[in-house]
Amino acid sequence: MPFPIAYHRKTCAQEPRTNRGGPGKTTGRAHAGATMTAPPGYAVAFFTNTFYPFISGVALSIDRYRRHLKALGDRVVVYAPQYEEPLEDTDEIRRLPAIKQFLHTDFALPLPVSFKPLLDFRNEDFDVVHVHHPFLLGETGMRLARQHGLPLVLTYHTQYERYTHYVPVDDAVAARTIIRHTTDFCNLCDLVIAPTRDIECVLRDRGVQSRIEVLPTGVEVDRFAQADPEAARQRLQIDASAHVLLYVGRLVTEKNLEYLVRACLRVLEAEQNAHLVIVGDGQNRHALIGLARERRRTASRVHFPGQVTGADLEDLYAAATLFVFASKTETQGVVVAEAMAAGTPVVALDADGVRGLVRDGLNGRLLPEEASETDFADAVLDALRDHAERSAWIPAARKTARELNMPCLARQLHELYGSLKLLPKHELKRDTMSFGLIRNYFETVWEQLSQRFMRI
Repeated sequence: MPFPIAYHRKTCAQEPRTNRGGPGKTTGRAHAGATMTAPPGYAVAFFTNTFYPFISGVALSIDRYRRHLKALGDRVVVYAPQYEEPLEDTDEIRRLPAIKQFLHTDFALPLPVSFKPLLDFRNEDFDVVHVHHPFLLGETGMRLARQHGLPLVLTYHTQYERYTHYVPVDDAVAARTIIRHTTDFCNLCDLVIAPTRDIECVLRDRGVQSRIEVLPTGVEVDRFAQADPEAARQRLQIDASAHVLLYVGRLVTEKNLEYLVRACLRVLEAEQNAHLVIVGDGQNRHALIGLARERRRTASRVHFPGQVTGADLEDLYAAATLFVFASKTETQGVVVAEAMAAGTPVVALDADGVRGLVRDGLNGRLLPEEASETDFADAVLDALRDHAERSAWIPAARKTARELNMPCLARQLHELYGSLKLLPKHELKRDTMSFGLIRNYFETVWEQLSQRFMRI
């Protein structure tokens, strides 16, 4: 099934000299069987620095692929951090030691020091190692793949250099260090999965020479057919005739939420029948609540229901008039696709990970990344007031979501695993040992200091 045409829009500055398929297509010998019955199941080891109960797009993606690969006959074992909450995990979810509430957040920082994966790999036969981060448990998975002669896959979920505000060093230095490390790690992989064509181009332009395939996180479209929008509105005490602006995601700095809330408050001031619903949790929650309360005329129409999951979340998506999104750091806006699956048009900024989904004037509005809060508010108001145009966006939004049907994407990943079985074995490179990132950091600091002294 082809992906939305927007996935093909951008051309990379640097293209590899290997035969590559388009988004979601395997390359080489495996592609010939893309429409055939799935081959026998594979044993796959996932390594991730974040997983449930921590709510994030990465955790959601891993869980969806895990479940749908299992339905195809694969055995997927997930190595993930241990959290504070007691969990009823099966043998397929194996928890490793972690620093709880790292940097006073709900994130658990995994410690890649456990012997459990080493023992497991001695006693169990895995076919593929699939890591979801290029550091910490990702490096653990990489070393095990090389030691056992297994193919190594990396899904590039996150633009890590956009998160340097969490690191207590100079942002520019940290960003350069992260880019160097992630590029090196990608070049050690047999396959890199990019969620969108934009991210593939970013990696190519940085010098990644490994095979890259574009494979987004899919949407379980059928689940939204049972959504009950009236129930969601009743839970929030929102009238059936009111407009609902919805955001779903973590309440953190990188999601550009102060911008989004201020823009939406302008909408609420102009439209007395409009409500804003902010779903999720994070360290910026209290600051955002305070921001919403600053305007007394609209404070009662801003709702913070916290974390919402499962059928209740699907109800909220369906209850929304518009989904609003201002993040500039996405690799793929999974929540954007989910909103569309519920038939909810989207107003968003034109940024990586979003522009492949939102087609301006077709299934929503896509504003320039530098759009002001007033520009964003005006676009939302125009959409609310033009019922005919907004109604035309609804079927187009659903069509976009159907092109990201999760079972089809899981089958493509399954077939990619099969193609990797044909690859020769590789040896572990010394540059990827545990202290490689620290070494790169000091090299970058030294380079920056040298440049400063040369200008004195």
